[in-house]
Amino acid sequence: MPQQPRRSDGEKTRLQLLAAGRRAFSRKGVVATNLREDILQPAGVAPGSFYHQFKDKTDLLIAILDEHAVSFRRRLSEVVVLGPGSSFEDIARRAYEFVFAVADSEGELLRIQHYERRSADERIAGYLAENLELWIQTLTRAYERLAPGFSGEIDGRLAAELIVKLGLVVVDDYLDLPGPRSRSGSFRGKAVSILVTRDASMTGRLD
Repeated sequence: MPQQPRRSDGEKTRLQLLAAGRRAFSRKGVVATNLREDILQPAGVAPGSFYHQFKDKTDLLIAILDEHAVSFRRRLSEVVVLGPGSSFEDIARRAYEFVFAVADSEGELLRIQHYERRSADERIAGYLAENLELWIQTLTRAYERLAPGFSGEIDGRLAAELIVKLGLVVVDDYLDLPGPRSRSGSFRGKAVSILVTRDASMTGRLD
């Protein structure tokens, strides 16, 4: 069996900082996080080594989010590819199910976005706005692929915005629920059904 290539010291340091930063930012947000106490000490990394990798806390935060952003969008685009006979509601259902699955597997990343959604830091605000727009574009394309069969019945861009923005709000509350029992498959299923029905009524497609 071939041996895995060994990581350099720089790569190991970067991974340690990403992991420590992810934990700290998901609990406190960037502003309240102390670089030395909350990131460097838990990671076992000296200040000089940190600044060799990142300019500041904001640079670290964006690196943490960016590490997963592309794969999340790719997975979302794959989830909402549907076959003939599919409906707009099917896209909404798949998208909401995906968001809840991400909340279960990568809750720290969504908590970070929750903390920083109204950040006064222009770099963070700009990054999150751009990432939100890319999520919306991904879903808009999924709706447009179905559009020939539903010409004029729905605004795909509006539907995509509703799913992304409403989904993030609901997931914020979902992550605050007290433990696995509350965050059960049954709960998620009911929540998705309610959200899909709401989307349908708001976009004029409720039968």
